Amino acid sequence: TKMQGLLKEIWNANRIPEDWKTAVIYLIYKKGDPVDTSNYRGIALLDSCYKILFLALLQKLEVYSKDLIGDYQSGFVRGKSTSNHIFTIRQIMEKIYEFGKDVHVCFADFEQAYDSMVQNKLWAALEEFGIPKKLINLIKARNTNRMCKVKFGNGTSDSFEVSTGLKQGDALS
Repeated sequence: TKMQGLLKEIWNANRIPEDWKTAVIYLIYKKGDPVDTSNYRGIALLDSCYKILFLALLQKLEVYSKDLIGDYQSGFVRGKSTSNHIFTIRQIMEKIYEFGKDVHVCFADFEQAYDSMVQNKLWAALEEFGIPKKLINLIKARNTNRMCKVKFGNGTSDSFEVSTGLKQGDALS
């Protein structure tokens, strides 16, 4: 098919079409003062072909991640969710209460984690974990020359480059 041919061409060239790198961001109001921009979540609409490409890359990466991710990891793992850990914590709390012991629990939530990710650190980590250079290069290509436009009302902003953080909302996120 044409799609297969295009994906093979991208794989061989190690380059992603530039127009696939432009996302249109829709702002979704969360709560609070509607004038405060921090009360909105940006949802990026991505090219469908781009999504197919990175679903295929995700399958290739999952082969490597199975040996790297421990059983304790539940978030962002197919077939698991954070509710697995919630259940575990409830069980621990019940036992602690039953035996009259103290327990200390620490939760960490890294605010804006995707937006603040240092890309070079990610590339180094992927290399250290033995991910093939070909996959790393395609992931790098995904994150270079990224452009966004913001959709608001009937208008759209001018395009602007996004050079920090990681793209959210695609298969690799």
